[in-house]
Amino acid sequence: MNYGVGQAGRQALSPTERVAESIRTAILSGAVYPGEILNQAALANQYSVSKLPVREALTQLMAEGLVGREHHRGFFVPRLSLGETRQLYLMRCHVETELLRTMDWPDSGSLALLVSLQKQASTEAALDRGFGQYQALEQLRSAVFALSPEKVFFQEARRLWLQIDRLRAFLPTESEYGFIGAFAERDKELVLEIYRQERARIDECLETALNALPISFRESWMAAGATRSNGLRGMQGDRGWKPVNWLMLSKQAHPAD
Repeated sequence: MNYGVGQAGRQALSPTERVAESIRTAILSGAVYPGEILNQAALANQYSVSKLPVREALTQLMAEGLVGREHHRGFFVPRLSLGETRQLYLMRCHVETELLRTMDWPDSGSLALLVSLQKQASTEAALDRGFGQYQALEQLRSAVFALSPEKVFFQEARRLWLQIDRLRAFLPTESEYGFIGAFAERDKELVLEIYRQERARIDECLETALNALPISFRESWMAAGATRSNGLRGMQGDRGWKPVNWLMLSKQAHPAD
């Protein structure tokens, strides 16, 4: 399975950019797990390039915080402790709340686009399309939170999304974005209340997911992937299970909301 930009976009990118985009998308869409070793030779073979653009791509992703490197281990997708995971979720809630509090109301055309993006994200979630769902959610949340003039907060939100998205295969990350329905009423308190309710559901699913992990798994936090040495192709599914669709699980847990 290929990850990343479309074929036309790939042709316009340099080998380094193409490899970086593909690995980045694989990590953020949940196809590569925390702790997974990124073997340069396997990646070079997969993308039909030399090791140099692979190494440059991985170094670029290190600067973005998506990839780590150790002397005797090579490149890998960093793990997070349970405490760090909870802190990231809490920080994201604070930052996104501030962006919604300070946002400018969208005009009718922008609102129609947001509603369309929300429907697309819901459709991709219902169909359980990992990469398609990630793309739709990325477009939706960027469009929503860019309505705020607080650009420093927006950049911080994007940084937090990068850190949290790599946990998508294991943990819940996104809500339904139902608060978009309140935009037409231009009621900030209603928008914030719906947002808080949705994030509370995500936090509930998060704790359920963390508590459901085996104790040994929680202690090492994705350590099983640390000994693997692969490219990206065929990684999803070879562990005998699929990533959980947490958005659909949240809806099923709260059918009356």
